[in-house]
Amino acid sequence: MAVNGIYGLSGSGIDVDSMVKVGMMSKQSEYDRMYKKEVKNEWLKEAYTSVYSDLSTFNNSTMSKYKMSATTSPMSAASSSSTVATAVANADAAIMSHTVTVDQTSSNAYLLTKTTLNRANTSTAADKSIYLKDVIFDSAKQAEIRAKLDDAATGEEFAKQTAVSFKIADGTTTESTEKTISFTYEDIFNSNETLNDLVSKINSSGVNMRASYDSTNDAFSLYQKEGGTANQIILSAGTDTSIAENSNGQTLIKNLQLASVTVETDSNGNKVSKLSNVVDMSTTDGIGSVAANSMLVAKLSTDSLAVTEETKLRDILGANPSSDTANFTISVGDGETKTFSVENMATATVKDFADAINNTGLGLSAMVGSDGTFAIYAKDGSKVTLAANSSSDATSLLNKFGFQNIAASEKRMAATDKLSTLFTSAGDSNALKFTISDGGTPKEISIADASTATVQDLLDKINAAGFNAQLNDAGELEIATDSSKVITFGVINGDGTSEAANSRAFINSLGFTSKELTSDSYGISAAGTDGKITIDGKEYTSTTGKVSVGNVTYTLLAKGTSTVSVTQDTDKIVENVKQFVEDYNKMIDELNSKYNEPQYRDYGVLTKTQENGMTKEQIEKWNEKAKSGLLYHDQTIGKIISALREAIYTPVSSVDSSYNTMMSIGISSKTDRGHLQLDEDKLRKALSEDPDCVRQIFSSSGDEKKTLADGTVTTVTNYDKEGVVNRIYDKLNASMKTMKSYAGTSTSASDGSTLGNLIRDMQTKMSNFKTLMDAFEKTLYKKYDAMESSIQQLSMQMSYITGGN
Repeated sequence: MAVNGIYGLSGSGIDVDSMVKVGMMSKQSEYDRMYKKEVKNEWLKEAYTSVYSDLSTFNNSTMSKYKMSATTSPMSAASSSSTVATAVANADAAIMSHTVTVDQTSSNAYLLTKTTLNRANTSTAADKSIYLKDVIFDSAKQAEIRAKLDDAATGEEFAKQTAVSFKIADGTTTESTEKTISFTYEDIFNSNETLNDLVSKINSSGVNMRASYDSTNDAFSLYQKEGGTANQIILSAGTDTSIAENSNGQTLIKNLQLASVTVETDSNGNKVSKLSNVVDMSTTDGIGSVAANSMLVAKLSTDSLAVTEETKLRDILGANPSSDTANFTISVGDGETKTFSVENMATATVKDFADAINNTGLGLSAMVGSDGTFAIYAKDGSKVTLAANSSSDATSLLNKFGFQNIAASEKRMAATDKLSTLFTSAGDSNALKFTISDGGTPKEISIADASTATVQDLLDKINAAGFNAQLNDAGELEIATDSSKVITFGVINGDGTSEAANSRAFINSLGFTSKELTSDSYGISAAGTDGKITIDGKEYTSTTGKVSVGNVTYTLLAKGTSTVSVTQDTDKIVENVKQFVEDYNKMIDELNSKYNEPQYRDYGVLTKTQENGMTKEQIEKWNEKAKSGLLYHDQTIGKIISALREAIYTPVSSVDSSYNTMMSIGISSKTDRGHLQLDEDKLRKALSEDPDCVRQIFSSSGDEKKTLADGTVTTVTNYDKEGVVNRIYDKLNASMKTMKSYAGTSTSASDGSTLGNLIRDMQTKMSNFKTLMDAFEKTLYKKYDAMESSIQQLSMQMSYITGGN
């Protein structure tokens, strides 16, 4: 009997392992055939993937540039005085000359410390200190503040107070950005923040300028990123110096010792930078009043549906909701998009919907008007966009509401609308106080809480002051007055209270005028200059130093006059066509190489057993031969080669000259496999006679209108009229789709391609067959084990009969 796989103990002389091995040979041969087929399919898939990748790069990257007019019809622009102005012409520029006079170059606002910073702390130890406390506070004040911070009872609260505050703005237009830069006593004294922290706060504030501090030269600088008079640098602090943060803000700005940097052109045409004296701090008067005649607020309105706050959303839907939650997205203008949800759709009301919108943090106000109109107001007047977010209930609800954006000239207000929907309140207060007059004594209007007061409350107060205010049919605020009088709203300039800030924001939000109410400020400012240029007799201005006119972009360098001549860049066209020929040849040569690669039929896939008897180098050399010719005369590759050659040799019938073939412009075959060559002299001759021939032959669209049997007009592509590059692109796209379907785009077998599925099926079949082989092997061993046992038993019987003789 066999023990632990050791056979032949019976003395039979039978080699069971060899017998099993022989018995398994037919099974192993069958498995090896499957293995070789599976590996060859993997190699084939790999070969197709490599070709697909090269074709994709060629078609989508290499060929795409030859569709561009900048490649096939480039223009050059030469300036007679490149120190005055340079120019770049695009492919659509007219071939002609332009007279150019630069009257003034543009510049950017730039403030730089005149010599070194001043420091309030004049002690020797603080001479070059970068700490803000030394720049702003003298040693005595620092000691006083430190004592307050160390006070056990009040120090913690004192540390949180604002020590320094100022505003920084990059202009004064409605598109400009103004931000407040502030530091607490905690920041300055406990965290020991420095001039570098001031730089960081300015640079991250969102204003369009760059701040820096040069510790080597002890200089602070601010640079406006865009040029022109409208792009400024404005630093300002509050005028009320009894408030510590205003006083300290003024001190900080003064001690930066900022001067204005300007760039001028000297008599030799050279640019020279000049630094002014330190810019003096000055008071800028705020705007205290604006004239008005109408009220405008942007809103998204549901004119087609009347509701109340208590109306159930399910009633609007007209059916029970399909889910418990409806999801929406909402945005204001081009800003951030927020997602919000309405829970418990079966019981949710219009008020719940409005609350969800109001809580998005976008400064929106959703409400139901007295006429049953549901509206969403954007306080900054921007367009409101509301959409369903993957929810059928959300989609149905919006369809039922029938929202529409109302343009500025059509905006409507209801008497029940809350005043707080028109502005963003400052601080914790919602109070308003402003004056109104028609040329006589101003009358004061006070609103204790704008979050509860309505438009009607405002009308009542205005009328009580002796005016005639009403909402007209268009929802606009009208205040009737004599035609010779102007209604004026006002807020005290120097008033820095939250109530005054609210009042300015409220009146500004009504959109009465281009001016906005502002308070007095104290600070410094600098502005850039606009570039001024006259081209062919017409004047232009520029904030960037560049002006684009008639497809030519001019760069303003210095005052003076120049002539800019636009011509076709023939050398560039020849260079580009030469590059096209090289790119095309590289692709078609690669395809021909694969298509005609020799096959070595004596070299097949090696089995694992065969590989075990070879070295690594022998295996690599064998597989190189075995993989050769995998795509030999492959049908798909052959079609691609034919399509490329056909695209080259077929005339382009849409070309309006005799230069309508590649051969006519000097491109012809060098070999019988489609390798191209370029005759540059012939190309230059064609360009001299028809400057547009290359662009037309390469990139004509071939699109034309076709009327179908049912009368429908559609656009189709006429191959004969299509340019060579577009033909190549279309044909390769079609072939690549076929290749992708058959072999996929990667070596992965799980990509859903025909070859991928075949490989996976083969791998499954091999795995199942391997299991079957293991079972068959066990059966053979069991069979020979039984035979061994029988022989051993027979041997014992014979020994007994013969008595051991």
